[in-house]
Amino acid sequence: MAKTEIATSGGGTMSVANTSSLIQDSGSEDFSLPELHLFQDVGNESDTYGDHDKGVWVNSLTNEPVDTSEIIPVVAQKQTVVWHHRDSGNKGLAGVYMTRADVPDAYIESNGSQYDIVDYVNLIAIVVSEPDLPFLIRHKSSALSAIRTLNTLEMGRSNIGRGRGMYALKSKQKSNDQGKWFIPQYVPAGDASEEMIRMAVTFASMFGERSIPHEEIPI
Repeated sequence: MAKTEIATSGGGTMSVANTSSLIQDSGSEDFSLPELHLFQDVGNESDTYGDHDKGVWVNSLTNEPVDTSEIIPVVAQKQTVVWHHRDSGNKGLAGVYMTRADVPDAYIESNGSQYDIVDYVNLIAIVVSEPDLPFLIRHKSSALSAIRTLNTLEMGRSNIGRGRGMYALKSKQKSNDQGKWFIPQYVPAGDASEEMIRMAVTFASMFGERSIPHEEIPI
């Protein structure tokens, strides 16, 4: 069985066996991750996630609030999603692409009229309070700055051999003339334990080379 070398919080390395999934030759369509949803209390959101205070992180599987004081990032992937514009006469998803450069010219030429093109970064993360299954955290629009900051922090740790870090996942209120909303905020909280790093590497081996499923992407 292949081994993966990873950095530990103390600067050394450990070997972790690559694990296999229950379904042989699994593709992205064979995995389903609960979403860690940042509740905004807009539209029919409470019908999907229950009633919560604004800015609370909610487990989409249980609709219960989640303690996000300690999380470990696993892997993140970019997606560009094309939606039918609300005034186009059509509804829903038009296409999903790895990057904006992959979007067909016909969609780009009609962006804002027939279609809406939205960039996402989807993060898989371990929540220490609920470690049995990783969560999917989606970032778009103003939330992209948060995941880019996290990416910078993790790159800095990697450059000095410190491995994955621990972060407190909070919510931060933003506002403009259109209203108020919340975005993610990642606050450094020290080093992850070797057990948590081992778990992060196991999940990274599952999803690092596979597309994160895009079902039920929020508009």
